[in-house]
This record gives sequence, structure tokens and C-alpha cells, in this order.
Amino acid sequence: MNEAPEPDPNRKSRPTRKPARSNRVPFDLFDRRKRRIEAFEPGQPSPRRDMALAMCEFDRRTDPAQLRHDGDHTAAQRVLDVTQYLIHRVKQRAGYALQQREFEPVPVPPAGDPSGLREQIVAVEKLFRTALLAAFQPKGTKVFPIRKFERAFAAFVGGEIGMPTLQPKAPPDDLALHGQPDGANYFCFAEAALLFLHCRLAPAFWAPLLRTFVGGAQFFAARYWNRSDRSWAAYQTETKQPIIPNAVILATIDHTHAAMNPSRLARHFTDLVGLALRDDPTLSAPCLTAKELS
Repeated sequence: MNEAPEPDPNRKSRPTRKPARSNRVPFDLFDRRKRRIEAFEPGQPSPRRDMALAMCEFDRRTDPAQLRHDGDHTAAQRVLDVTQYLIHRVKQRAGYALQQREFEPVPVPPAGDPSGLREQIVAVEKLFRTALLAAFQPKGTKVFPIRKFERAFAAFVGGEIGMPTLQPKAPPDDLALHGQPDGANYFCFAEAALLFLHCRLAPAFWAPLLRTFVGGAQFFAARYWNRSDRSWAAYQTETKQPIIPNAVILATIDHTHAAMNPSRLARHFTDLVGLALRDDPTLSAPCLTAKELS
């Protein structure tokens, strides 16, 4: 048996390497948001807490950063791509309104088209519908609780369940803008529902929700407008906006928007964004065709 060699005193020993520390901050925004909501009015029934938790769950399931963190990079990119498409449609719709024309969207290509647009829309529709069902539907029932959803969404638009309202923190606070609309992207909710109806995707689910999205857009525009110009950038999420009680928003939706069918809601939404975005320099102008050449 060979003996181990004597260590060479002139040879410098290599220091033992410690495992590298990760400087990566864990993505826990929605976990922290949920904990802060749960701390609101503890130990007693709280409708605002329940509504805030439902919206938190919906946001968590549809947020691209969270989806990417969870490893679903495809879903994250689809949400981003379809959101950009919806922004384009909203601005296109506003452009038609300025021309006093009914919105005529370009038809979505069929399945198998090289753009893959329809496949993206189908996937995002399923993702959003599943997220709404998970956030609002009570266990043991197949009926979507439309009133529960409407009340929470009205509280979301009106600012009743924004994080600064529920659990105010001293700045800087990376959750300060959570629980309330993310700027003019809010218009994409109604546009998404109209797009899903246009593509015949779960119409029985989206048609009843359309009135809430369109009615909410009316209050969003009034509440978040900077009272300067009427452009996409004129609607910014801030923490100092006045709160509109959800009962006021619901009463308006009940009286006005619930009486409209999807076709009329679409026309109403066109007029709404036409007014809200009339100064936006990026609006697309419809190509007017001479009648004798049409």
C-alpha cells in the first residue's frame, strides 16, 4: 500500500470556494400583496378584503412577470403580444370614432395562418377565463357569480381596493399601484371581451361581462384623466385619485349598460374611446373609399 505524498511547503494551497451567493431578489409581489390584504380588518367579515383578494388572484394568474417566474414563458409572451394587439385595436377604434364611422376591425386570420394570431388569442382567452373562474367562482357551483365579479371590478376601478387604501405604506412602496387600473391599458378589458366575442370564443361567458368592462371604462376615463389632453398617456395610475364607491359604479352599470346588448355596448365603447383618446397622435385614420369606387 503506497503512502500519501508529503505536502510541498513551497506550494500555495488553493482556498476553498464558497458557494456563490445569488443576488437575485425573489419575485414575491403577489405573495406580499396577499399578506397585506389579509391584514386588512382582521378577525371580522370584510367585503373589501374579499374583493381585493379575488382581484389579487386574477392579477397573479395573468401577470406576465409572474407567469415568466413560474416558468410559463410562452403564456407570458402571449399575454404581452395580445395586449399590444388590443392596444392597437383600441386606438384603431378611436380613429374610426373620430371619423364618425362604425368600427370595422380587420378580421382575425384563421387558424394555421403564419402570423399565429388566432392561436395566441385562443390561448389568452382561455387563460383569462380560467383566471376569472379561479378568482371569483365559489367551489361546488358551475354558475359564474356575475354580481360578485361586478362588485369587485367596480371597487377596482373606483379605487376602493387599491393597496394604498387598504394598507398604506411609506414610500418607496413597490405595491403602491397594485389593486387599481394600470393606466390606459384598462381600455383593453372591454376590447378583449369584444375580440373574444368577434372570434366566437366562449360567447356565453364574455357577453354578460362586457357591460361591466364598458361601464367600468367610463368611470376609469373620468377618474384617471389628467384633465389636460385626451391621449393614451393622459390616463395614469396615481395614489391620490378620489375614490368612487362601487355602489355608484354598479348603479350606473345597472341603469345604463345592462340595458344594452353587445352590439350597442360595442358602439358605446367606440364613442367612449373616441372621446377619451381624440388628441392621441398615434391614432390610425381609417382609409375612406370613394363611393363611386366601392
